[in-house]
Amino acid sequence: MDDPSFLLILLSILGALVLSAFFSGLEIAFVSSNKLKIELDKKQNILPARIYSYFLKHQSKFISTLLLGNNIALVVYGILMAVILENPIRSSLSFLPETGFVEVLVLFIQTIISTLIILVFAEFLPKVIFRINPNRKLELFTVPVLLLCAPLFVVVLIIFTMIAYLLKIFKISFEESEYTFGKIDLDHYVKEAASGTSEEQELENELQIFQNALEFNNIKARECMVPRNEIEAHNLYDSIDEITRTFVKTGYSKILIYKENMDNVIG
Repeated sequence: MDDPSFLLILLSILGALVLSAFFSGLEIAFVSSNKLKIELDKKQNILPARIYSYFLKHQSKFISTLLLGNNIALVVYGILMAVILENPIRSSLSFLPETGFVEVLVLFIQTIISTLIILVFAEFLPKVIFRINPNRKLELFTVPVLLLCAPLFVVVLIIFTMIAYLLKIFKISFEESEYTFGKIDLDHYVKEAASGTSEEQELENELQIFQNALEFNNIKARECMVPRNEIEAHNLYDSIDEITRTFVKTGYSKILIYKENMDNVIG
């Protein structure tokens, strides 16, 4: 094998490895992303958010697109790695007689080496890196997503259309459900806002109050029972400033109001 072709194969292997890492990382970033933040950014007319909001409405198609791109990269990588590893492995096994066992052993060693490289550099590392601040990663790779995923997305749309048509012939319903936002998305957004804020303590307390309200349905009545002397409450005639300070200090979303004494709770 002459040097130019060897270098070309090496560069092609590197390119396939990078593409596989890109598709794997993008998949985990999309799955781990804050979907509510994407929709809120879309309302502000932010271009990346508008793009990913469309993909969010077609989640299964977009993830299938990423898997298709990853599989293509893996096939190219596997073929080229087999070519580049075959001669060195055969040379190292030259002391063995030429039998079917040698062929199997060469294939086994090729598979082990190729798989280890893929697992480390195209699976484990990208997924760890892209899982950190996934929304930011999606924004950074908006242009590569459009360039690489748009053509594949068209292919996936055609495949999905064909599948839907075939299923219709057999009278099997096929409908992609749209993503619906729930309490988990809202809680995720609040936690991100709380961890990323650089505002004063008062803002953090307000976020904590909101987060406590989201967790009400997971709390049992027994856990809410408080000894009388530990109850946070205010007299009906206390000032608004005093009550506000108690809200901020405790992080509670509600505080009891009594008239004259604690036995006469009015709200």
